[in-house]
Parts: sequence; C-alpha cells; structure tokens
Amino acid sequence: MQMMVFTILLLGFDQLIKFWIRNNLAEFEHLKFGVDFVYLTFIKNRGAAFGILSGQRYLFIFLSILLLILLSFFYYKNLQADLIGSLALSFILAGGLSNLIDRFWLHYVVDFLAFNLFSFSNLPVINLADILICIGSLLLIYRAFLLEN
Repeated sequence: MQMMVFTILLLGFDQLIKFWIRNNLAEFEHLKFGVDFVYLTFIKNRGAAFGILSGQRYLFIFLSILLLILLSFFYYKNLQADLIGSLALSFILAGGLSNLIDRFWLHYVVDFLAFNLFSFSNLPVINLADILICIGSLLLIYRAFLLEN
C-alpha cells in the first residue's frame, strides 16, 4: 500500500511539473534552470525516446498499457516483500503512467529538461518520467545482478 502511495505521489509530481511547463513556456522556449548546463525547454514529443517513430501514438499507448500490466503482474507475483524491487517498479510505473497520460490526453509527451554538457547542445530533451523509468530500470538491474548472487 505504501508503494502505491509513493507511485501516485511521483506520478502527481511529474504531472504537476508538466502542467506548469505547458502553461508557462511556449514550445521551444528556453529558461535557464539555476546552472549554466540545465534548461527548461518545452518540447512536444510525439514519438518515443529521441522522437523516434513520431506519430505512432496508438502504438505507444498500446505498448505502454501492455508493459504496465506486465510489470504490475510481475510485481505482485515476485517483488512485494522486496524493498528495492518495490521501489524500482514504483519509479517505472509512475514514469510510464505519466507519459501514458500525456499521450492519451495531449497526443504528445511533454519533455522539458534540456542539457548543455561540454558544448553538446543537441542532447535529447527529457522529462522527470523518463528519469524515473531509468532509475527504476537501474534498480531492477542492480537487484537482479548484485542482490541475487
């Protein structure tokens, strides 16, 4: 139950940030975020990571729903009592659901974090949901390879 609340809080936080971005920035507008290498930039991503397969909204909705159902089933079957596994799936579910909500209601995913590292300004623009999915995936990898041995 606590992990469900945690997941909902992460999902709500990401959606709140995306709502603020949509209502306060024009598309492609840059806003410096404290340091010189992080910018808030509103991008409407109609594809997957890096904008690939742009325009395949229904495919992404279908795949997202399928993966979220499979992950939920896997969680209840295998990881309920495992803190790291529970955290990992909370991150993945929150991120996946948040991007699914965007695709369903907005027809695009709101991306807003742009990085300019070492003069590489063409790095992909991402969002908090993407970061949550990556953290959750890394935690699952950690659990699978380091904790099982």
